[in-house]
Amino acid sequence: MSVSFSKFDVKMKVKLPKPTNVLLAYETGVHIGDGSLQIIKGKTHSVRFFGHAEDDWIFYSHVMPRIIKKIYNKEVRPTKRTDANTCILSVCSKAIATFKLNVVGLPNGNKNKLVEIPRLIKKKRKLLINCIRGIADSDFTLFFHKKNGKYMDPEISCTMANKYII
Repeated sequence: MSVSFSKFDVKMKVKLPKPTNVLLAYETGVHIGDGSLQIIKGKTHSVRFFGHAEDDWIFYSHVMPRIIKKIYNKEVRPTKRTDANTCILSVCSKAIATFKLNVVGLPNGNKNKLVEIPRLIKKKRKLLINCIRGIADSDFTLFFHKKNGKYMDPEISCTMANKYII
């Protein structure tokens, strides 16, 4: 299990958390829901989070950048793609990408290859709870049906492509 720091990671003082960090477990849950890991040897090492440009903007412009700064000491800013009505938060770092692949256990490329929540998170109840919270914050929706002019009957739904995690 190797983690590699690029010269840029060293210059920017990127740090890696202990695998038992609860914020890391939460961020891993968000990754399972809305994230992707892309490692192309000699080209790119990135972690990206994708959300709806309007519905998820506050989460990806205010909440996640603070979490990433706290976990990895990495400054990030989201962007909006108007052509796809998407917001994207990119974390470009060889250290972070190889850490997520080799220590956390997230797959490179299509995250639907993930057949279970990473073992290091499943081992501790506190980590598992925070991971599930991250999945819920990224892929669950709370909706209230309107009856007689009042919002009632809450409905919680999940939209996720990964049948194993569901």
